[in-house]
Amino acid sequence: MKNMNQYFEESIIQVAEFSILLRRKPIKNVYLRILPNDGSIQISAPLDMSDEAAAAFAQSHLTWIRQKTKELNLSYTHFSPPQNYITGETHYVWGHPMYLDVITTNIHPYVELYQTNIHMYVHPNSSIKQRKALLFNWYRSQLKAIVPQILSHWEPVMNVHCCEFHIKIMKTRWGTCNTSAGRIWINLYLAQKPLECLEYVIVHELCHLIEPSHSKRFYHYLELFLPDWKARKTKLNQFPQTAE
Repeated sequence: MKNMNQYFEESIIQVAEFSILLRRKPIKNVYLRILPNDGSIQISAPLDMSDEAAAAFAQSHLTWIRQKTKELNLSYTHFSPPQNYITGETHYVWGHPMYLDVITTNIHPYVELYQTNIHMYVHPNSSIKQRKALLFNWYRSQLKAIVPQILSHWEPVMNVHCCEFHIKIMKTRWGTCNTSAGRIWINLYLAQKPLECLEYVIVHELCHLIEPSHSKRFYHYLELFLPDWKARKTKLNQFPQTAE
């Protein structure tokens, strides 16, 4: 299985009253921005920049950060789920906050990632429903690409076989398993969550192919194959929350 965190290295740094997401990437310069939809603060930095150097950079821009946050009239820690699918919103891809940029086009609508942005190409006068469907179909494509990689890694380790998997929106479950058919269902919203959360859900469901119930035997295998499953489950049920 490929390294699922190959594109980003992240940490949270605290500067004065602000918690700042530091994202290290293969770039040469340092970029600081505040996302207008939720007030979250991000620094994109070269891979070799230390937390201390990034904190010093943020400290040198502290007056600007405070002023910009005040202008936005947002809480430093409050995040509101996006609902309108318009430019300026923050949407999540594998747990990473991404800036949505909606671009009108006359060609077939599509979505692509560009650095820390989601570019959504839509027809003029497209509705919220259409833009949401477009983004969610893109999320589905991301899951269809990564789930087989995770399955191919874990099936031989666990000595199980998933005959097929499907993706759908589920209100109360992150995943489910039909043990008799060897079929797994994955919640589409997992494309918004960190990849280790998706892996946890898949391993959880594969464990049901060994033990259908949530018995002690089930948790024995879950602990055996994924010792940090509790931490992953906690992260899964934390922010970012899913949005309709």
